[in-house]
Amino acid sequence: MDVAGGNAKRPALGVIAAADALRANMQVSGVHEQRQCEQAEPGPGARRTADLATAQGLECNEGPVYAPIVEDIDLRDARNPQMVTAYIGDIMASLRDRELRRLPRGDYMATQTDINRDMRAILVDWLVEVAEEYRLLSDTFYLAVNYIDRFLSSVNVMRSQLQLVGVACMLVASKYEEIYAPQVDEFCYITDNTYSREEVLDMETRVLDTLEFELTTPTTKTFLRRFVKAAGARSTLEMLASYMAEASLLDYRLVHVPPSRIAAAVVLLASWVMAFHDETPIDPASLWDATTHHYTGYHSADLQGPCEVVFEVYRAVTHSEPLRSAPDSQGARLPAIREKYSTPRFRNVARAVPPADLPDALFHRAPVVASPLRTSRS
Repeated sequence: MDVAGGNAKRPALGVIAAADALRANMQVSGVHEQRQCEQAEPGPGARRTADLATAQGLECNEGPVYAPIVEDIDLRDARNPQMVTAYIGDIMASLRDRELRRLPRGDYMATQTDINRDMRAILVDWLVEVAEEYRLLSDTFYLAVNYIDRFLSSVNVMRSQLQLVGVACMLVASKYEEIYAPQVDEFCYITDNTYSREEVLDMETRVLDTLEFELTTPTTKTFLRRFVKAAGARSTLEMLASYMAEASLLDYRLVHVPPSRIAAAVVLLASWVMAFHDETPIDPASLWDATTHHYTGYHSADLQGPCEVVFEVYRAVTHSEPLRSAPDSQGARLPAIREKYSTPRFRNVARAVPPADLPDALFHRAPVVASPLRTSRS
């Protein structure tokens, strides 16, 4: 792969094996803003406006008002031991702590002397095709990109070695995540034998030493599965959110953003794009309800920054335009993710025309006033 010029040897696209879902959830404090209500259980009849408004400090003039009701999205899985619902809170608390300790530096390109963000983007785009060729799990791809960024945060790499770093990180991620990982010789072949078996193994050792064997790290995909469930999303929205999440890996500006925040951002973005294409009048602020806030731990206003960057990447990739992550960037056309998600297997979500812009109301921070208690989403 010519990382500098973008003329990479592109393998034929394969079929990705279905990824095993990481069953996880998160328990947050449930405290929203100072004016948000405590959880309440409405009785058989609606609580009157004046009483609830007085009790909760809300100003309401008409209609019944209910305190925010957070849906238990694990209720249906309570009897399924594989869903480990008794431990979900501890699992997610651990993941949220670990994601902060495994973040790459957000300024590492400033210390790199021979590579730039465009080269990194071309490498990540090429690794999408490598993952497709060898039918690797999407989790493997996300891990490999995390390893690459963490390695580059500590080691100065020449452009002639950047692809070698990429395949070495993909090799490590494959051994961690896959049941049957590709062999070293296969990774040599996919680089058109640019690197020998010994070079790949030597770089693998360097990567492991640099990362200090800290390979267990949550990625955007880890949180995305859970957040999509919290949003009550149908399969098309899940595919669109996955498309945006993979596209986000192309942009260097997001390497320092916690994966959970990116996952929440793409769920919000995908919800808006779906509503836009449904042509159904909807208040953008209503796309982020009490349940979604509770399980993600983010207000929609917290997601405006990453949403704007991801939306820019999403539009560039979908329209086959050069991705420019900096004013001085020449940009590069990165087709692999768009081609992958333009297939029936992913419901052709990359073929949909993106909206021209994002409404400011999507990020409005307001007290969440929920509808009466729900036990499950319709």
